[in-house]
Amino acid sequence: MSPARLPPVAPNNNTQEVIQRMINSMAISVKDAALALSISERTIRKYIAHGKLPCVRIGRRVLLEPHAIEGLLQQGRSTEVTE
Repeated sequence: MSPARLPPVAPNNNTQEVIQRMINSMAISVKDAALALSISERTIRKYIAHGKLPCVRIGRRVLLEPHAIEGLLQQGRSTEVTE
């Protein structure tokens, strides 16, 4: 059984709404996570490679659990931006 595909999300959608939609699925693909967060697939893969985003590998597929995406967002919220 493959995870449900999420439709593309406009960049101006509320982040909590996006997270809530992702929570309803067991795992999402790198492509769907990138679309939902309005970042590139390459960025998602870099986060995985650097250990910032845990993933589940099933065969050649790389899947992300919704709580991992939420954790990444929480990390971003807690990081101070200095100019």
